[in-house]
Amino acid sequence: MKDTWLKRVSILFAMNDWPGMLDWCRKWTKSEPENAVAWFSLGWVYDELNRYDDAIEAYRAAIRINPEHFTAWHSLGVTYNTLKRHNEAVEAYRQVLRINPEYATAWSNLGIAYINLKRYDDAIFALRQVTRINPKDADAWSNLGVAYSNLNRDDDAIGAFREALRINPEHPVARTKVIPRAFGPCGFLPGKKLGYVIPDSICKDCPYPECKKEREAENARYKASLMNAHLNDHERWLKQGMPLGATALYHIRDRKHMDYIDFDADEW
Repeated sequence: MKDTWLKRVSILFAMNDWPGMLDWCRKWTKSEPENAVAWFSLGWVYDELNRYDDAIEAYRAAIRINPEHFTAWHSLGVTYNTLKRHNEAVEAYRQVLRINPEYATAWSNLGIAYINLKRYDDAIFALRQVTRINPKDADAWSNLGVAYSNLNRDDDAIGAFREALRINPEHPVARTKVIPRAFGPCGFLPGKKLGYVIPDSICKDCPYPECKKEREAENARYKASLMNAHLNDHERWLKQGMPLGATALYHIRDRKHMDYIDFDADEW
């Protein structure tokens, strides 16, 4: 019967039939009240229905039955973060990592929770664990850039953002407030086709030589397009520099897998 319960949950989940899954999981927990998977499944469907308090209660029930159920701990942390209960999210993620120290997503979400709590040094430690476990995680690198930026460690922030760009050149950007910190007072966005030339006067006081290099390369690209240059001429313009593409700040993944950063704080 156990396989029947679980198989039906999988089918209903694949169909996005949340009312049907809710009804089924309620019956399952009533039939098998000491089954941690049943309670976890109930918490999951409550999450899908945005019934977060009910989800927390269900995840807690699963953890009471099986304290080592790290996916229940992790989902509990994600739900706490959704409710902006970040301290409780931190404790949940720490339980996940007690059970599975190499779970990169938990380290990443822990880092995000620390960013939301403005505990940036702790966030850097957590996100460094992600980049150690999975060096190709662009989200972790960009969130690491956020943490460095909030500590005014601009060189480290730029390095982290660039690594995110190297992995994913299309990584999304929060342009305001962060870009000027990382790329100078002009707020220049490397790689973006602006449709105009940025005057030198705008960036004359820019403290970042990288910003100037990127800006000159983009200006060269635009001038080349205005001249309707042949391919060889275009390549000659581009040899003045190499635009990187959009600068990464953060990437919001599906809430079931990855937490998000609050943007209420003034410094954002």
